[in-house]
Amino acid sequence: MFLNSLLEEGFDRERTVAAYRAFTSFLLGHLLLEVSAMGADVGPLDVLEDDSDPPRSALAPYPRVEEMRGDLSEDHSAPEFDESLENLLDRIARLRSEQ
Repeated sequence: MFLNSLLEEGFDRERTVAAYRAFTSFLLGHLLLEVSAMGADVGPLDVLEDDSDPPRSALAPYPRVEEMRGDLSEDHSAPEFDESLENLLDRIARLRSEQ
């Protein structure tokens, strides 16, 4: 639904994926902070991860995710982190200048 909403609002495919990644990173970061403040262990798990793709049938109820599966699975974490950090630092600088 989120992906559909972005596309319906005029985002192209590339910007839809970028907005989705930005939103999920923001949300997951806040959730990790919140649960760790409540005492939850948020450290790495000592389990082996299965790197294989989920079967296509698992995504059948989510046709937009299935359609954008390749784009969504690409790893752009390093440049996305750099861009997000720059945006955060710019925001902090603006807050300081507003004093």
